[in-house]
Amino acid sequence: MLGSTLPTLAHLPPSPTLPLRQTMLDEAVAIVMAPKDPSKRVGIFRLSTPGGLKLVQRCPHRGFHAHPPTDNGQPIYELCGHVYLNPRAKYEVIDLR
Repeated sequence: MLGSTLPTLAHLPPSPTLPLRQTMLDEAVAIVMAPKDPSKRVGIFRLSTPGGLKLVQRCPHRGFHAHPPTDNGQPIYELCGHVYLNPRAKYEVIDLR
């Protein structure tokens, strides 16, 4: 519940808004859930800068689709190795769909 003392994680629907959020807030990340992938069920990613961010910002397509390589050869997404997940942390998830 908003206004509680617990940190709030807002779930936004899958959309092309990560480039916009990452442009305004460089530390923005995407938490990706893949419950059918037994090797990795969750990952935290961000668009690589500048390559992936520019490529996805210019993309006219919607929904799931492939992208060409970036202009500078960077991968489109990079794993956020700097994010620490604490399994004992208490938080609240709000689904904004």
